[in-house]
Amino acid sequence: MSDRRVLVTGASGCIGSVCARQLVEAGYDVHGTSRSDNHPEIEGVTWHQVDLVAPDEASKLIAGVAPTHLMHMAWHMAAGNWQASGGDEHLAWVRATSEMVQAFHRQADGRGQRVVCAGSGTEYDWNLDTYPETATREPASFYGRAKTSTGDLLMGYAELEELSLVWARIFFMYGGPENPRRLVPSVITNLLQGKEAQTSDGTQIRDFLYVEDIASAFRALLESDITGAVNVASGDGVALRTIIETIGNLTGQSDNLAIGAIAQAPGDTPKVVADTSRLRSIGWEPAFDLEAGLGATIDYWQSRIDAGETFE
Repeated sequence: MSDRRVLVTGASGCIGSVCARQLVEAGYDVHGTSRSDNHPEIEGVTWHQVDLVAPDEASKLIAGVAPTHLMHMAWHMAAGNWQASGGDEHLAWVRATSEMVQAFHRQADGRGQRVVCAGSGTEYDWNLDTYPETATREPASFYGRAKTSTGDLLMGYAELEELSLVWARIFFMYGGPENPRRLVPSVITNLLQGKEAQTSDGTQIRDFLYVEDIASAFRALLESDITGAVNVASGDGVALRTIIETIGNLTGQSDNLAIGAIAQAPGDTPKVVADTSRLRSIGWEPAFDLEAGLGATIDYWQSRIDAGETFE
């Protein structure tokens, strides 16, 4: 068994499950958490059913697993949507995350070597074109405020305690079992079911990264010695219209696209693109371009439709 034991919280989630699989493939002894017993079957993962926001559960988990590495992905997402979660849930995760990292660091004999925690691109004040890690952070949502406050606390704690920690801010993801109401799966499932896919005019520019590449970035960060805040994104902006039209072309259902049928949300930010210089400084590069990532995502949703699932 590997002497590198990594605990992946939120390992049943969209990104966490891919991280857990990739870490198994990289030779880690992987332990994953899930709040319920309904978790994906990933060969090589030892599962722990636990409610991490319950008092002392994070500390008990660390004591039981004794990990050398921690990849903390878990956070509350009501129906897979951070905007639908209330303030109490986010505050609970601020506390749980702090307890988790502290317990990891306080293990006997300095066993806890490296921490990577999932932050969010929503921590930034979205009024720029490109966002380095030093950009102003005035989040528009309480979720973003909770994330950035937690990140600041943990990075300060890590510096004080000489703990090797990365706060990895994820921008826009696609791929895998994400909420089917989100843009990419919504367009895909409508087209695959022969329905009209209604979208905005798609002029907004966003920085999307395929879920496999997000997971590989987290693995690369775990194995590096970089510390502090790091953006996890492609570093390349793409218009939403380009994504929508690429899905139409790949599915052969372009005639069912209704681009512009829905108005943009009031005050929608025209452009959000990450500066990924720090991430790329450790040698990481994405393995999937947009067409390859969307093609794999279409295959995923087609498999679910073939299995008899329907999507609105």
